[in-house]
Amino acid sequence: MKEPLLSLKNLKVSFFNNIGEIKVICGNDIAMIFQNPMASLNLVFTVRHQISDIIREHQGLGKAKTKNKTVEMLKLVKIPSPEERYNNYPHEFSGGQRIGIARALSTNPEFMLYDEPTSALDVSSPLTPPSGCKFVTRCKYKMKQCHESEPKLTEKESGHVVACHLY
Repeated sequence: MKEPLLSLKNLKVSFFNNIGEIKVICGNDIAMIFQNPMASLNLVFTVRHQISDIIREHQGLGKAKTKNKTVEMLKLVKIPSPEERYNNYPHEFSGGQRIGIARALSTNPEFMLYDEPTSALDVSSPLTPPSGCKFVTRCKYKMKQCHESEPKLTEKESGHVVACHLY
């Protein structure tokens, strides 16, 4: 059986699943969590806008259901008092990591790309990855190898891709 192939061209991911079929993931099925969420969050919009816009766009929910889903995402990443902090701005959260993770999880993606998403989290309320997901904080491969070719490095558990390394 061939090794999995990760391709980031046109935001589509192709890999061989555990039974040897090629699987292509794009659109709602893929999400990314950036290492520095403040670079991807808009400081002039509330967290409500930045998460609910994604939910409304990808899931087509009405206003009330979108709000409930947004609050649910804030709870999932252990934001204290999510109903009250729903209208806060990104800079009012410690570093925005939890908001970035909530945004990525809000579409229930099948495949996630991430670069040390928990590296700067506060330790007062530890965050565990969602079921079936694992956060890998260090690349197990040599940096030179990663830079010389298109990223093809993935980590598998029980035949499923659980992490990829994009260094």
